[in-house]
Amino acid sequence: MKSTFEPIQILRYMGNKTKIRDFLIRKIANATQAGETIIDLVAGTHAIGYSLKGSYRIISNDIQKYSYVIGKALIENNTYLKVAPPDLEKIKVFYDKNLRALKKRRKNFKKSNQFNTDSSPKNHPINRYYKNDNRKFPYCLFSYYFAHKYFPLKNCMKIDSLKYAIDKLCEDDKDDFRKSVLLICLLYTISYTVLTSGHFAQYRIDRGDEKTADLRRIKNENALRIFLNKAKNIEIKPNGKSNKAFALDYKELLLKKKYRKFIEGASLVYLDPPYSGEDYSRYYHIAETLVNYDYPECRFKGCYRDNRFKSKFCKRSKTKEEFENVIKLVSKINENIKLLISYVESDSAILKVKEIKDICRKYFSTVPRIRKRKHTHSSLGKKNGKVKEFYIFCKDPLP
Repeated sequence: MKSTFEPIQILRYMGNKTKIRDFLIRKIANATQAGETIIDLVAGTHAIGYSLKGSYRIISNDIQKYSYVIGKALIENNTYLKVAPPDLEKIKVFYDKNLRALKKRRKNFKKSNQFNTDSSPKNHPINRYYKNDNRKFPYCLFSYYFAHKYFPLKNCMKIDSLKYAIDKLCEDDKDDFRKSVLLICLLYTISYTVLTSGHFAQYRIDRGDEKTADLRRIKNENALRIFLNKAKNIEIKPNGKSNKAFALDYKELLLKKKYRKFIEGASLVYLDPPYSGEDYSRYYHIAETLVNYDYPECRFKGCYRDNRFKSKFCKRSKTKEEFENVIKLVSKINENIKLLISYVESDSAILKVKEIKDICRKYFSTVPRIRKRKHTHSSLGKKNGKVKEFYIFCKDPLP
């Protein structure tokens, strides 16, 4: 097997491929040569792309901004590999400044004054000040949006202050590598202090019983301590190649001329799309809001941002058409391109694997026997269970 990098844990992610990583990498390694270009088209947390970075040039893409930040830090980045101790010292100074200001305003963040587009008055501080200036001091998005719900107020104020510190530290940087590395440490922090089952779709209520005992432990976690521990220990490995991370609809990446130079020499495309009707953007809306820090319009009990992206792979009326589009576009990258598709067969899967294979045969002349692996699928709060993960490998694109 070619050289691989061990995954770096950032978010607890639904459907992640960590447990079957070695099988996937062997499949890709058998079909490619070291040094070639691999495109991770729907990258998620970039676990597979970062593993492959040890031997390949990686082009990664995901339309979600939080995913792009992870890709920037893990895939494209070959220079800012560890968080420098002087940077952490500066972060503490900026952090303390914002936190002191928030503590003076602590009474503003009571439950009755939490921001929600449907119920907050026009003179609410978010509407009056922050929507027009998302860098206004002090940073307070989490304290107004998510306190008393997804996080204790004390951790919301710490998360806001860490975001302020990262922005201040990196405001004059010519590239985003340092900022992206620090932001993935903050993404890790919110993932391990959130009062949910792991994702961000719905917060849980502490009812004081044994079933919610874990929430009392999480409430006692210190967001600053978790962030600093992650920042002190993170170590990203370089590969010296011109890797690139994008935050695009896959059609833009595969169709627009300005991106052609990045993908035209690729050897293989790895496609791991959503397989069910679940709205994945709802499960990671807080991660998306953290990296954008844009004081969005938000609604409903879960405070979901209005402008969430929903993949057509998750829409039953559009899924087959979307597979047709992506497979056709991949087949046109070059005459030697290969395509490896991961898909789960379960009661919640929108398409049958045979349907996907039939589409593949329209655009590739060689579509060997479908491979499958059984593994325990992470569903973060729902009952985990054995699922069949299928792999469709295509080569020899048709003209």
